[in-house]
Amino acid sequence: MLGTVEQRFHARIKKPIDGGCTIFRGAKIRGGFGLFRVGKKFIAAHRVAYMLAHPECNWVIDPKMRVCHSCDNPGCINPDHLYLDTPSNNMARVAATRQLTHGEANYRAKFTNEQVLAIRQMALDKTHTQAEMAALYGVATITIGKIVQRKRWAHI
Repeated sequence: MLGTVEQRFHARIKKPIDGGCTIFRGAKIRGGFGLFRVGKKFIAAHRVAYMLAHPECNWVIDPKMRVCHSCDNPGCINPDHLYLDTPSNNMARVAATRQLTHGEANYRAKFTNEQVLAIRQMALDKTHTQAEMAALYGVATITIGKIVQRKRWAHI
């Protein structure tokens, strides 16, 4: 696809209806970050979005700084959600945010607290095998075993 960097970039985004995260629809790398080609280089899509929104940077960001997401969504390229910060500040913020998302508060959680307690009670009462519980909840047997042994969901 020919065109300016900005035209090519905007062809690969999905704008939100509610003003929330703008998702990059192009190539993704591990961790969910978008990847976009500028000239002969591949650059993280959120960095491209930041640079397009801040033309005064002239396509250069201080190497000591990171483009960070206030929304903690690696696929987001909404310039309103992006800001510059140091790597150490970013890591501290990410660690603090992700520590708050254990258990059912985590968007990837497959269980509720009540389901975890029910699994442990079934194991204690020996009413179901771990394989039966795994089939019942649609997960691997090892997942049930880790819940029963409190290697997962240890906080409840």
